[in-house]
Amino acid sequence: MEKAPWLAQDILARGHEISAHSYRWEGHSLMEETHERAIIQKTVDVIEAACGQRPLGWHTKGSPSPNTRRLLAEAGFVYDSDAFDDDLPRIQRVGERDLVIVPYAFDTNDMRFQGGLQGKFLIADHFAQVCIDAFDTLWEEGETQPAMMSIGVHPRFSGRPSRIRG
Repeated sequence: MEKAPWLAQDILARGHEISAHSYRWEGHSLMEETHERAIIQKTVDVIEAACGQRPLGWHTKGSPSPNTRRLLAEAGFVYDSDAFDDDLPRIQRVGERDLVIVPYAFDTNDMRFQGGLQGKFLIADHFAQVCIDAFDTLWEEGETQPAMMSIGVHPRFSGRPSRIRG
């Protein structure tokens, strides 16, 4: 956003929310608290400068540290999507604030094109079928209980020509 603030403005003009995903591709899981606090603030500052508004949500690159959620609450975030432990959002008291915890699924995530996660997508049809099966299951479960589905899509994976085609 620092190099292309016009892009942030275009995203907002199209009605999308810009949430935070950290400043650089640094893993947070082992960060010292003071460094992590500074990175969170720098991320907020960059987004605010480009967009004219603070981000409401956060998704940590990799895994969060033991301090991440508290630091996000202190920084005024409304939600984070660092939960891999549930299928439904929840509200969690963090210090003096309530933080909405939005689940993020790895089974319906195109990162599996790169491998490293359990099972690997080779072609777009594999990813599509996993998403369809997950949706069908959650739709059925939704008849008797709440359900939510998240799909992680990244331009560097799904934005490739062969994956767009199918």
